[in-house]
Formats: sequence, structure tokens, C-alpha cells
Amino acid sequence: MSPLSIRRLVTLYLQRTCGKEQGFTLGEKPLKTLRLSQDARSSLLRDFQQLPRQNNTAYREWENWLKGGNPHLLVTFESDCAMQHPEAAFLMPLHPLVKQAAMSYDTKQRVITTLKAQAVEVGSGRYEFAIYQWRFHGIREDLVLRPIASSEAITAILAAFSRKRSLHD
Repeated sequence: MSPLSIRRLVTLYLQRTCGKEQGFTLGEKPLKTLRLSQDARSSLLRDFQQLPRQNNTAYREWENWLKGGNPHLLVTFESDCAMQHPEAAFLMPLHPLVKQAAMSYDTKQRVITTLKAQAVEVGSGRYEFAIYQWRFHGIREDLVLRPIASSEAITAILAAFSRKRSLHD
């Protein structure tokens, strides 16, 4: 996921969970301030406690901030900024806030999307497809998206398209 996609996911989650239409991340630069009231942090803490327990720094720091009294937390969605500001929480797919946001969506509900693309290898038309997410666990965790379509040519084009997008996102 791109930093912009993660930011949108987190923003929507915070708006739904905290019940307000305000901006929770302050600042126009990559280093931002997350500002949440005690009530909002208590709501997030309940969701956090539903996550599988992890013994790492990001989880401990997130839990401590949710339980603490400071309404402000330095955050960033950008890896370069995270390197320059190690004191900021790096909100990327493995951060507990991002996991909470992802888990808040009903994954049992059918999702339908459309994709419009041009490819000289196939004629114009409507093609059904699905994209499956596979997570590999082991020494090195990996996440792979596998497209499957109504024709092998479309499957190959979707696979090539997803590889190009992941390199640029």
C-alpha cells in the first residue's frame, strides 16, 4: 500500500471510530501530529486489545500512548521521514493503528471493483477477474497478490500490471 492509501485508511477509521468529521492528523509535511482526545484513545484501545498480542516496540509504544495522558503523537506515513525522525510512529502496514483500521472493515462482505486499462494483447470488452491475497509466514513474511481472470491472457496482463504498480507505490 502506498503511504497515501494508508493515510486514507487510517483517516476513515479514525472518523468512524471517533465519530467526528475533523482532521486527526495535523500538518502538511511528512512529519505530522496525531491528535486524539482521551475518549477517542479509549475507543482505539478497545480495538487495539482485539489484535493478536505482539511483543515489539511499535505495539508497546502504541499501547502506552493510548493509555497515557498526552493527546499528541508524532507520526509519519513516509519511510524517509521515519528514518530522519525515529521518535515518530511510522504508520505502515505492520503498525497496530493500521492493522486496527484494516480489521475494522467487514471483510466478509463481497467487494466489487472495476479496472479500466488498455492492452494491445486482447480486444476491448468486459472481463471478470478476482485478485487473491496470499500471506506467507516464515523466516521472512511476504504478501502476494494473485490475479485470476476469465482468460489466461487477462490473468497475465493483470499480473504484470500489479507488479508495475507495486514497484511504483
